[in-house]
Amino acid sequence: MRPQQPTEGSKIAVDVDDEYVLSYMGLRRAVGYFGLALPIVVFAVGIALPPHEFLSSISAYYYVPFAGNIFVGVLWVIGVFLWFYDYRQADNYLTSAAGTFAIGVATFPTAKQDIPRTLFSTATVHLVCAGLFFATLAVMSLFFFTRGDATGRPRKQTRNRIYVACGLIIVLALIVAALGALILGRNLYNQLHILFFCETVASWAFGISWLVKGQALFGDLPRT
Repeated sequence: MRPQQPTEGSKIAVDVDDEYVLSYMGLRRAVGYFGLALPIVVFAVGIALPPHEFLSSISAYYYVPFAGNIFVGVLWVIGVFLWFYDYRQADNYLTSAAGTFAIGVATFPTAKQDIPRTLFSTATVHLVCAGLFFATLAVMSLFFFTRGDATGRPRKQTRNRIYVACGLIIVLALIVAALGALILGRNLYNQLHILFFCETVASWAFGISWLVKGQALFGDLPRT
């Protein structure tokens, strides 16, 4: 029989349940590290290889050799993990949706620069999947990760504050990404790389929230 799924802050014992807890923590941390590393690695590879340019978005590096492979590969890894993340039923619905959107971002590339986006183009599907992916992650940080009794657990209280901050940062990044072009104009919006920075901030907030969920940061102290 599968061991009962652990709750955050459960006492660690050397048994099957302990291995189950540790495996979940490790997977959460891995996803967090992927979220933090993706913008940095894609940008560094994109600058190092032709066309040696700072592109307008992370997704635009899809068309850069090797950087595009990293972009697609990382999103597939994140997507597959979220699809098979089996924690609580409500969580499962949300993580499965997020995993689907992540795979959608990887499968349907954004438009090449200077090519207009049409309503039913793959670039439109890419944009919708990206927006829904980050929106779903924001919901998880704001309303799912913060569950659990924090009474008498100062580190849980600190984690909850970080979850809320990360969720709000993702929401703010989505708003700026959506409205920035209308406010600044498309040319200035692209010149300032607003979309790239919004995607990067959202990806980092996503990564940090999952690292905290995996207790790589602000983990509970061992109980004696």
